[in-house]
Amino acid sequence: QVMILLSQPSEIEKVRSMERELFQVFKEFDTDKSGSIDKEELGQAMLRMGKQMTELQVEEMIMRVDREGNGTIGFVDFAA
Repeated sequence: QVMILLSQPSEIEKVRSMERELFQVFKEFDTDKSGSIDKEELGQAMLRMGKQMTELQVEEMIMRVDREGNGTIGFVDFAA
């Protein structure tokens, strides 16, 4: 069913639109424009959203989504 839905132009455009919106959010988190979100950037982003986190909490959050194991969140990790 997923393949059928994605083969329809309107569904493809919806997915692309969602990806663009998600990428915009990613770019807001990636303040140094490095292409990845490090623990400082993630901590600051969470703070801007009203969530104070300890350094350990931020590191644990990154570890849960960091597929490459480099201590940062790339867009693929962010979008997953």
